[in-house]
Amino acid sequence: MNIADRNFNGTAQNFGSLLRNGLTLKQNRDGIIERTKITGFYDGLAKLEFRDSDPIRYQKLFSKLRGGLVHAARPPRRSPRAQLSSRRRTVFHPL
Repeated sequence: MNIADRNFNGTAQNFGSLLRNGLTLKQNRDGIIERTKITGFYDGLAKLEFRDSDPIRYQKLFSKLRGGLVHAARPPRRSPRAQLSSRRRTVFHPL
């Protein structure tokens, strides 16, 4: 929600409308699914104009986007310091 969506009290005016077209996220997603079912193409897009007009820029953008999504889907790696602390054993010394 941006500043334009708030009134002077600081409360949200229309909380359900996050998209510029005035639809809620669910309404927008339902529309995409319906257009996909009818046309057989995602969101009814039979032709990708950007891909056809500038294939090199399209591939660069696509590879960056896909790489970011793959990176975000991977589970985070544990740092070597965290691995060391998990291996430590508590040793009790007799008094």
